[in-house]
Amino acid sequence: MAGTLMELPAPANVRINSLNLEQILIWDPVKEENVTYKVEYRPFYKHEYTNLCKNIRKTECNFTDPEKLHWSIILRVRTEVGNVHSPWSETREFRATRDTILGPVSFLQLVPIRAEHNSLSIDFQCPLKVIPHGWKVGYRIDYWQNGSSIKKELWRNTTDAVLKDLESSVLYCVEVTAFVYNHFKGKPSGAVCEKTPAATDFTPGGYIVILVLFVAGFSSCLGCGFVLYKYRKLLKKWMNPPYRIPVHIEEFLQDPPTDLFVAES
Repeated sequence: MAGTLMELPAPANVRINSLNLEQILIWDPVKEENVTYKVEYRPFYKHEYTNLCKNIRKTECNFTDPEKLHWSIILRVRTEVGNVHSPWSETREFRATRDTILGPVSFLQLVPIRAEHNSLSIDFQCPLKVIPHGWKVGYRIDYWQNGSSIKKELWRNTTDAVLKDLESSVLYCVEVTAFVYNHFKGKPSGAVCEKTPAATDFTPGGYIVILVLFVAGFSSCLGCGFVLYKYRKLLKKWMNPPYRIPVHIEEFLQDPPTDLFVAES
C-alpha cells in the first residue's frame, strides 16, 4: 500500500444509533492492515472540531454525554495507518433529545395481590437512565383478558400501578408504553400475562387472623397453667376440703359406753 492520502479508503455507511439517549457512532470496517480510526465532533453552529475517540480499532464510538443531550452536533470519522489517513466521513446534524429512539420499559412484572382476589400489581422501569431537564415521562398501561380484543388503558406518571376490580381467577395481559410529553412515543413493552387469584384462595389476611388466634389461645393456656401452678396448694385445698368429725362424736367412738352393748335380759 502506497502512503498517499487517497489510497486509504474513508469509513463507509457512517450512522448514529441512539436508543434511550445512549449515542453510538457506527461505521463499516475498512479492510486494511493495522487500521485505526479517529472520531471528532463540533457543535452545529461552530467550525472547530473536538476529539471524541482516537486510535481506536473497533468500528464504533460512544459519545453519550448527559450535558450535551440538547446540543445539535456534527460528527466525522476517518481511517488512519501511521501518518497516513483517509478523508473524513461526516454525519448529518444530530440532536439526542430530538433524534433518539425511546425503547420499551424494562423489567415489567405482574404480581397477584392475594389480599384482594381481583387485583394485580404492576412494576416496571423507565427506559431512560437519565431524564433531560424539562422532560416529563408518562406511561400508558394497556390491559385485557387473555384472548379478548377489548383493551382498557390506565395512565401513570410513576413506574408502578395496581389494576383493581378485575375478575378473579382470570389470566390478564399487560403492555406498557412510555411517552415523553411533547416529544415522542416509545416502543411497546410486549405483553406480560398473569392470573388473578381465585376468590377461594386463602389470603395473607386469613393467615394473620389464624396466627393471632393461635397466639392468643397459646397465651391463654400459658396464663392458665401459670395460675394453676402458683395456686396449686390453695386450689387443692379448696377442691378437697378437710372433713372433721365433731369432737363429741369422735370421743363417743373412741370410748363408747359399755351399757349400750349389754344385751337385754
